[in-house]
Amino acid sequence: MAKKIKPGGKVKSVDVITATEAADTSKAGIWKKIDEFRKTVGPGDQALIYVSSHGAVDDQSHDFFMIPRDTDPSNLPGTAIKWKDFIEKLTSEQDGLDCRALALVIDACNSGGSTKFNLGEQSTESRTATTRSVKDTSLILVTSSKDDEPSQLLSDQSRSAFTEVFLKALNGGLPLVSKYGYVWLDRMQ
Repeated sequence: MAKKIKPGGKVKSVDVITATEAADTSKAGIWKKIDEFRKTVGPGDQALIYVSSHGAVDDQSHDFFMIPRDTDPSNLPGTAIKWKDFIEKLTSEQDGLDCRALALVIDACNSGGSTKFNLGEQSTESRTATTRSVKDTSLILVTSSKDDEPSQLLSDQSRSAFTEVFLKALNGGLPLVSKYGYVWLDRMQ
């Protein structure tokens, strides 16, 4: 996906940091990549973090977890990345991103569970997308599925249907969007 995002129009430059190697997709590797990304973002920037991962909602706490390569499924709280912790890392006063706008796009099963978190006095709960302001940064959160459903693959199982649509949208091939803001995959050409 990184190769598909190019400068143009009002976009002056694009810095891409990927986490595709095995070491990068461990819990520690993901935190390291976030720290690396944080150093490239400035106050006037608009940042996009696109997460394509496995995801799960914990049966006990109902929290959404991003599932790194080294996760123990029997111990999500101890080995996976709790989404609230991920958001707090990105938005904390001390270590967070210092940018004008942050878009988080999550392509994972149960990713709608990522929209249910509480940071201080601000809380949010939504089915598929959230917009709010944290640390003077506009935060937009877009998910590929609700909290109780899988993310969908293309019929050839080569990649996610959500990622396919997202890339088409980034490249100007906007899909048909309903008056309610839903993208209808079956109406795409």
